[in-house]
Amino acid sequence: MNERGSVTVEAILAIPAIVLVLLLAVAAGRITVASAAVEAAARDAARQASIARGAAAASRTAQASARESLAGQDVNCTTVTVKVDTKGFSRPVGTPAGVSATVSCTVPLADLAFPGLPGSVERHATFMSPLDPYRGRTIGSGRLPHPSLVVHSRYWRHEGDSVCTDGQSEIPSEARSHRMR
Repeated sequence: MNERGSVTVEAILAIPAIVLVLLLAVAAGRITVASAAVEAAARDAARQASIARGAAAASRTAQASARESLAGQDVNCTTVTVKVDTKGFSRPVGTPAGVSATVSCTVPLADLAFPGLPGSVERHATFMSPLDPYRGRTIGSGRLPHPSLVVHSRYWRHEGDSVCTDGQSEIPSEARSHRMR
């Protein structure tokens, strides 16, 4: 039997299969890395939003944080969508509340040219971060009732004044006069 040329035929058949497996591995890796990055971006966005004093500032900081997080991880997204649920800011101070961020990223796969692989895949992640129930928040649209007042517990106080939540001894007299009912 003459086996000359059989190695060439085997190589011709094996090389496309190996290339397809490599392309599939690259696609799986790209999707996995993007999924982890989107989850991290959602977590960062929700955390930054929960630190803000008001809904408008929370939305702005969450948007910026999510985009910065994705850019910092070198994730190539064709579109990025960040949705922030700030309904928790409308809850009264002293009650449990939270803010959530949903980040979506469209990961391109068209450049891999793998047969049957879609041109892109969308990754989503949502993360919720609690708001500190005793931290002051702005009212309504994010505007304070007076430029130097914030809501704290059951009292209005001037920014910079020390406020003690376990007693009234450290609440300034001007804040006591604005007690909320």
